[in-house]
Amino acid sequence: MLSVQNFRNVGCTPSYINRLSIENMYETNTWILNDSDFNHYIGPRNLLPWKFDFSSLMNLTGLSLNELLITTFYNEFDYEKGKFKHFNFSLYQDSLMNAHAKVCPRCLETVGIHHKLWDIRIFLVCPIHNCFLVSSCSSCGKPIKQYRKKFYYCKCNKDLRTLKVKNADESNSFVSRIIYYKFNSDTRNFKESNLNLLTKLDLKYILLIYHFFIRLYYRDKSRVGSISIPFEYEDREFTTLIMNITKRFENWPVNYSDFLELYINFKKCKPKYDRGSYINNFGYFFIDLYNKYNHPQMDFLRNEFENYIFKNWDSSLISNSRSFNKDIYSAYYLSLSHKSLTC
Repeated sequence: MLSVQNFRNVGCTPSYINRLSIENMYETNTWILNDSDFNHYIGPRNLLPWKFDFSSLMNLTGLSLNELLITTFYNEFDYEKGKFKHFNFSLYQDSLMNAHAKVCPRCLETVGIHHKLWDIRIFLVCPIHNCFLVSSCSSCGKPIKQYRKKFYYCKCNKDLRTLKVKNADESNSFVSRIIYYKFNSDTRNFKESNLNLLTKLDLKYILLIYHFFIRLYYRDKSRVGSISIPFEYEDREFTTLIMNITKRFENWPVNYSDFLELYINFKKCKPKYDRGSYINNFGYFFIDLYNKYNHPQMDFLRNEFENYIFKNWDSSLISNSRSFNKDIYSAYYLSLSHKSLTC
């Protein structure tokens, strides 16, 4: 039976298998990967007890399923049931990498592990070394794969520990740092903890909020309903979007209200069944906030949206008073500025 010391500090599942190979004197990960059925592994989004059979790895290591799940996101994301079960797709499929990987060469060199947080798509910076994660090999130019028989090497035999990295500044690293501190249940030394509302939320709701705004942006831009969330720091449009989303939760709720005011005039994707209701000005922001992202932990977004509406729009032209969220397609309104133009 194979074993590894300090099991709880082994990183993601492939990183744990690499530690097993090293500490049990195997030259590569091939035998363990094959014998634990990881030849069918296509990324961390599929490492779930209802999608992947852990029994072979359990037999090899003597560990229980609950112990092995420490190397996945099951404990952090849990499994939503009932009317919130649609969040499981967003958390596991949208949040996490697929067959491609991001790595910190400095972490691979100093501690020899692939931290599972690197597999979160919007996690772009290593908070330990303050450098951007690398997603492609500088030698062959191809994406780094999750499934690597030689853990520290690209398929072209380039040593991933020697890849050059680019240092990140604080504006680029906020999201990665708050995820890192939330994961470690320690925000005491996070100096922005009192400046940004996101620091008060649990990890999975932070991710869901970023997903909401990321999908809204790309849907409005492309008019396409489903997109894969980017994960490369070289994508300047994406990194700028991440920073803009972060700023909406600073100086709460002022910055959020400013975003709503600006968003009214943005070009946006609107549902085909738009009848001139709230959707007319807020499009899928309004639809998805009340339908798809309807978890109680996100009520604060809806509450401040309604506060904004009733503060800035003429109440005589709002139907259904504050019950408009019960039938989000029926409430008609005009802003105070628009009303002045009609008088």
